[in-house]
Amino acid sequence: MSVGAIQRASAVPLLVRRAALICGVLVMRWLWLNDHIANGPILCPFRLISGHPCPLCGSTRALAALCAGDIRAAWNLNPFGVILSLVAALMVLIPGFATALSDTSLRLSSRLTVGWTAGISVISFCGIWMWNVSRW
Repeated sequence: MSVGAIQRASAVPLLVRRAALICGVLVMRWLWLNDHIANGPILCPFRLISGHPCPLCGSTRALAALCAGDIRAAWNLNPFGVILSLVAALMVLIPGFATALSDTSLRLSSRLTVGWTAGISVISFCGIWMWNVSRW
């Protein structure tokens, strides 16, 4: 997320951000509890073409399970989706969290070379993908 995007998101009143988060959680909870997500259509373009999951496959279902309080199912569907969901919720709920996270990321990336950054990204991406494929 760019600094400008973080500033624009931070300009939205906290009450509006919290209300939007609560509405999103309630919708995802309803979809999970009424079995609309587990048996829904495949939305991932990579999976539609190849028949294999991408690293993010299962994130939507993981978010829905998390919203319904089923943490174990959410983690089993995609742990990366759970972590991403929690970070996004913190960014919405806690004023200044997004800015602090962005500042920390910039400081860290300024200390790492492009090779290290690329290597960590590729290893993380491949690790998540292998975990996702192993479930199939």
